[in-house]
Amino acid sequence: MNYVPIFEYFAKNYKFILLLCLIVGCSESSKNNPTNIEEITGYFIDDWTYSIDKDTRDVSEFRLWLPEHKESVRAILVLSHSNNSNGLGLVNSKEWQAFATKENLCILALHFKSIGSSVHYSDAFSGSGKELLFALDKLTQKHDVLYINDLPFLLAGYSAGGVFSYNFTQFQKDRVIAFANIR
Repeated sequence: MNYVPIFEYFAKNYKFILLLCLIVGCSESSKNNPTNIEEITGYFIDDWTYSIDKDTRDVSEFRLWLPEHKESVRAILVLSHSNNSNGLGLVNSKEWQAFATKENLCILALHFKSIGSSVHYSDAFSGSGKELLFALDKLTQKHDVLYINDLPFLLAGYSAGGVFSYNFTQFQKDRVIAFANIR
């Protein structure tokens, strides 16, 4: 079988193919636009932790940490742990806090648990992405730092948390500036 004609076609028409890829890749998709966020409800566990009322997952909790100079925050560092593990304590890590302070970041740690449900939280399109945005909004309202809602995301996750980081990057591709998926 001779593949040379195919490669010659692509070589001659690469501009058209690139344009087509850009159009298709940048087109609006309902997956990329969080909808029905107003249907989410939840409650504060404490001043810095918000829990989503669930019927799709067992646990969906978010904890926010702000550096001393919160007005200089440039991005949101999202930290998630392995499958069904509680990552909320990651905001208390002196190493993560030092990094966040040095880089002018706030930290949003996640605790997802999907034991009895058919929808796994690592798929940000299944609702966990919207829940993160909703909880972030509630936490920033409570602490009068609403400007944080518009900041870009940096995500770091381990195992299923890394899969969530990858999927959230697809879910909010215009807002994620970097992610690390440690598997």
